[in-house]
Amino acid sequence: MLTNTLPRFPSDIPTAPLLRLSLSKLQSHDITETHRLLQACEEIGFFYLDLQDTNIGNNLLTLSDELFSTTENLFSLSLDEKRKYVFTYPNCHHGYRIHSAGVVDREGIFDVNELYNISKTDILNLTPPLPAPPLLHLIRPTLKSFIHTSHSIITLLLTLLNSSLSLPDATLPKLHSLTALNDDQVRFVKSSSLSQPSSTPKIGRQTDFSSLAILFSRPGGLQVLPPGQGAEWAYVEPLPGHVIVNLGDAMAKFTKGMLLPSVYRVVRLPGEPEGYSLGYCVGVEDEIISRKKRELRERKEKKKKRENREREERQRREKESRVSIERQRKERRERRERREKMS
Repeated sequence: MLTNTLPRFPSDIPTAPLLRLSLSKLQSHDITETHRLLQACEEIGFFYLDLQDTNIGNNLLTLSDELFSTTENLFSLSLDEKRKYVFTYPNCHHGYRIHSAGVVDREGIFDVNELYNISKTDILNLTPPLPAPPLLHLIRPTLKSFIHTSHSIITLLLTLLNSSLSLPDATLPKLHSLTALNDDQVRFVKSSSLSQPSSTPKIGRQTDFSSLAILFSRPGGLQVLPPGQGAEWAYVEPLPGHVIVNLGDAMAKFTKGMLLPSVYRVVRLPGEPEGYSLGYCVGVEDEIISRKKRELRERKEKKKKRENREREERQRREKESRVSIERQRKERRERRERREKMS
């Protein structure tokens, strides 16, 4: 299935009014398009990016087609086989997972998401390889190209946002280096149905832990929740030649709330038995996160020490005050006793 021949999207389903941005215009640093990029990131945290008419964009479309051809075979593996790749290493977000999407239709059927996350550092040989199904070993060159191409586009977006926010030069791109040791990942998702989901953990509305992510969806089951009271879930219609971009929590934190993390979920499209998504998620370097945690811990420790010193000083002054009061009382008592003796 080619990216430019997507399945027909139902015309009677409400869709989210996302901005459509042009990669070609952003590459040329078009002022109006750069402003629209900032607008999308401030208002909803989701937008379409037209990849056509650019070499890097068309390359990403081709690579996504190649990876989608693997997706169905990947999730068609037996559950016992997929469970071999449920990794329980501390702080590991890679490998196979299965969740309930927290959505129930009129017949009581739950939507279920299966995920397979592939580590960027593994594919780029920055860390020892994780165990993986043989079919993923066969496509490592394609995954490597997909990561390089996706990261280049994300770096462009980060550079433009960095300038629009008047941050010091290259602040955001440096926080998201291609060679950073972190949880950047290629994400495969399958959305299907389950009539008895009691043993499946639920995940409802969520934001991404990452900073930025790009997403291809077929036939389309991504939903976003626009900001504002009373907002309702709306589907994001896949567009030929486009990729969907969303902001995560990390970006909101590093810009101190100037940019808005998107709230989303992945479900089945009505009338479709299943759907597939392919994405690439980028976050900050683990060392930066560790440094921030150390700095936070050190600030807390300094605050605690300061509070302890202040408490000790307060207790010392209170003790001195009590001693002084007792001394004054004693002196007054002694003077009174002397007067009584003299009288």
